[in-house]
Amino acid sequence: MKQCVVSFGKGSWYPKGQQRAKRIFIEQGYTGDFLLYTDERQLGCKPHKQNPYAFKAYAFRKAYEQGYKIVIWVDSSIHLVVPYKQVLNNILKNKYMLLKDGWNSGQWCADSALKPLGITREESFTYPSILASVMAFDFREPICIDFLNKYYKLAYEGKAFPGDWKNDKNQVSNDSRVLGHRHDQTAAAILATQMGMLLQENLLYYGASTPKDKIPKTAMFDNHGGAF
Repeated sequence: MKQCVVSFGKGSWYPKGQQRAKRIFIEQGYTGDFLLYTDERQLGCKPHKQNPYAFKAYAFRKAYEQGYKIVIWVDSSIHLVVPYKQVLNNILKNKYMLLKDGWNSGQWCADSALKPLGITREESFTYPSILASVMAFDFREPICIDFLNKYYKLAYEGKAFPGDWKNDKNQVSNDSRVLGHRHDQTAAAILATQMGMLLQENLLYYGASTPKDKIPKTAMFDNHGGAF
């Protein structure tokens, strides 16, 4: 079964994070391939500043087109904290891995993204939000291929992803409940919910800010960041 870990890291810090994630995955028993990108031109997508995080959908699509069946996205800040076999078993059991983050998507959805995502402002607050720092799919499953096609289409069209991280000056919405925009993350969360895909909880924690006694026993990943 052809497997790969994909990531995008541009600049001085992020490529180092990619290499750290690669090393840790190998240490945890992963033997598949890595597709680590450092420039949008490698993926054929617009620059991050023009279409934020579109590279993620493009990276998934490229891995799928290359015949990979199990594809795992990790941000440059991710540490794998359990043997890889546990992650693989989770993906095989559930068909995909999408993680809840405790917010709702309406809090992180710009007004400009509502129509492309096919929802109203009030509806947006009924959708959960996800942690897009780790996502995984088994592309032998039709629902995962369907998700990828819709996700890529949104990224390609370039209307759902753009928007400011903050809303302190009402730059993404005049609704005070909106805190900013989360680009690929919001699009993925709303798509997954519309498709009836189940979201998992307590698989990721933040090592830099989570007390040891608060780390979930089920955690597989640490979104830590940190210097090198």
